[in-house]
Amino acid sequence: MELLAQKLLDGKMAVEEVPVPLLGPGMILVRNHYSLVSPGTEGTTVKSARKSLLAKAKERPKEAKAVLEMFRRQGAVATYRAVMKKLDAYSPLGYSCAGEAIAIGEGVEGFAVGDLVACAGVGYANHAEIVAVPKNLCVKLRPNANLRDAAFNTLGAIALQGTRQADLRIGETCAIIGLGLLGRLAAELMKASGVRTFGIDVDAAAVELARAANACEAVWRRSEPALVSEIFARTDGLGVDAVIIAAGTSSLDPINFAGEIARKRGRVVMLGAAPAGFDRDPFYYRKELELRMSCSYGPGRYDLGYEERGEAYPAAYVRWTENRNMSAFQELLAQKKISVENLATHEFSFEDSPKAYDLILKREEPFLGVLLKYDVKKSVDFSPISVLKLEEEGVKQNNAVGKVAVNSEKEGNTGERQENATGVSERFLARTLSPSTLGVGFIGAGSYAQGNILPNLPKLPNISRVAVLTNGGATSKRVAEKFRFRYCVSKPEDVVQNADVDLVFVATRHDSHAKYTLEALKNGKNVFVEKPLCLTLDELGEIRRTLVEIGALRDVRESEEKKDGFEKKEIESKSGLEDVNSSFQKAANDVLKKEKKESAPTLTVGFNRRFAPLAVEMKRNLTAGAPTSAVYRVNAGAIPKDTWIQDVKLGGGRVLGEVCHFVDFLSWLNSSLPCAVFATAAPDPNALNDVLSVSLRFENGSIGTIHYFANGSKTLAKERVEVFQGGATQILDDFCRLEVYKATGGRQIRKNRQNKGQGEMLAALFNALAKGGEGAIPVRDALRTTLACFAIGESLTSRREIELRDF
Repeated sequence: MELLAQKLLDGKMAVEEVPVPLLGPGMILVRNHYSLVSPGTEGTTVKSARKSLLAKAKERPKEAKAVLEMFRRQGAVATYRAVMKKLDAYSPLGYSCAGEAIAIGEGVEGFAVGDLVACAGVGYANHAEIVAVPKNLCVKLRPNANLRDAAFNTLGAIALQGTRQADLRIGETCAIIGLGLLGRLAAELMKASGVRTFGIDVDAAAVELARAANACEAVWRRSEPALVSEIFARTDGLGVDAVIIAAGTSSLDPINFAGEIARKRGRVVMLGAAPAGFDRDPFYYRKELELRMSCSYGPGRYDLGYEERGEAYPAAYVRWTENRNMSAFQELLAQKKISVENLATHEFSFEDSPKAYDLILKREEPFLGVLLKYDVKKSVDFSPISVLKLEEEGVKQNNAVGKVAVNSEKEGNTGERQENATGVSERFLARTLSPSTLGVGFIGAGSYAQGNILPNLPKLPNISRVAVLTNGGATSKRVAEKFRFRYCVSKPEDVVQNADVDLVFVATRHDSHAKYTLEALKNGKNVFVEKPLCLTLDELGEIRRTLVEIGALRDVRESEEKKDGFEKKEIESKSGLEDVNSSFQKAANDVLKKEKKESAPTLTVGFNRRFAPLAVEMKRNLTAGAPTSAVYRVNAGAIPKDTWIQDVKLGGGRVLGEVCHFVDFLSWLNSSLPCAVFATAAPDPNALNDVLSVSLRFENGSIGTIHYFANGSKTLAKERVEVFQGGATQILDDFCRLEVYKATGGRQIRKNRQNKGQGEMLAALFNALAKGGEGAIPVRDALRTTLACFAIGESLTSRREIELRDF
């Protein structure tokens, strides 16, 4: 499929051939018929991207400061990778479209294939032939709906939310400052509500367009000298009941002018991107005006639970959500209570979409709504996209992979060929790599993967980068090109069932780690999964059971095999965690004890800190087997409650998401698994549990404490480990400085550039696979660390120590 994208580095814009986006649970796959270009928001984005790096930095001082701080703490290489990952990637444009549903994700109700739908959402409702959109950002249309009009969906919902904030009744008056697309939509909605509307704009062309369309009762240029007296004359000397500021500007004139023309105790609604630093006196203070902000499409916006998990707001308590606003707007269109015919001033074919942005930026002629029209006669193609030529990859021509044609899907395409949305692609059914070549596939490739994993993959002739899949086609294509993968794909099956893939990297958002790990293991693939391994005890039990079944985990106790299944209800029925372990041990239900086979897949979790060079040196200085005492202090920094990481269902919270790193590190340092956990957290009204202390006991008698604090200074280094043993002390500061205080006296200091072991971890992984043994990290370590993190949560709830029995 094709997608319109722009590089943030230089503003380069192109219609790119990319994979169809991944259809996740709770999402709808939509084939676009029309999409709407937002002249204000998208015009600003495109204009900003075309500026110099210095100008970009000036526009975004917070981001620039963050880059400088990252450079100070992590060095030039890591900073460069992080910045270029954002700037050099193709970023999709668009957030309002309409089309036909072609596939329905798991858990979606009320929609069917073939339904006409209108969609919204940055990052979802893109300018692309196919989009994947969460169900709460989609509305079902009437079978005879005009999809050209329906494409105004997002802007219509934004305008509708602004008019709701104005809270006007029939016969009341409203002034709309700014007669661009958003202001004109607001005027249409006000007229349909029986509200008298006046329009004001600084631009003569916008004023003339509004007058010609009879958009408002009266329309004026802002520069007209008698404007204020004219407004008061038309409102019987009262002033308008509400002012909607729909202008995009850096000027304070709209907010102060709104105060001048509003009646006493009137309302001013900020709908556009304009500053709100009004003069308190004489108008706002003396008139006791009310200033309201209108939040995009309405309630539910920026709520991950609503937008991504599809959770509903009860209509009895939240009458107008963003989805209901979209539905109401579409119903007004269907009933012809409002019209967008005069607002659609330009239309371009999708192939010519860059011309639409030239129109907006050059401003050589008046415009309002700019629509993109798609060729819906083309077939929907879910097949993989070839990226590399074989000689670029370095594959020998006598290898079977040489039979795969480069970009063959484009050769002789008559528009008739169509591959199913599910099931492995035909070209991946048979292996083409030699048995001695290790094929690598990626599911997910976000910021961390692009900054720390992909750059550290070995560049060896017997390692082939086969396929990459991400949620968005643009990212998949970019990663495949930059990191030299043969294909970017549309379906998970094209990675986990790909005959050429031997090792699957799972680097998706936390809530899908377990799902893709299990799918890969069950298909006989080695797996590297970023932390955390999973988010629920049920998932942990299923992973363990699968590892036993495929022969990747030994020594299942006979007594365990006879116990009941690993079920969450067993946990909830007991006081405390009596436990997490006993239920975890039941995971081997009905599984016979079996010896690990040489060919059994391996599982490695991305606990990289145990591979950091200075950490390895620290462990080398310890007496093996002797108990240690350790303190691991983490200056974690605060993360807002409304981010996905803090969401229990999406990110798992910070204990599962990050504290697992430090549990694993202390376990590795002691060469011993944790056997007991006690945790306590500072009081927190948001219940984030990100200011806490964790005490660990280990099987060899060692003890360790993790202080994980999100309330510290940003100027302090993030991590510090102090280890005590036999009269000696070692201090590791942020993985760049190691101090050793010897028992015999003396002090030794080692300094290094910060290195948290990502590269060394991957080297260990590929070496382990080459030798045919266990993964880079013993799977028991990963299982026990994950179990200990669940126990931390239980300890925080029960306020008691939780023992972890051997499993």
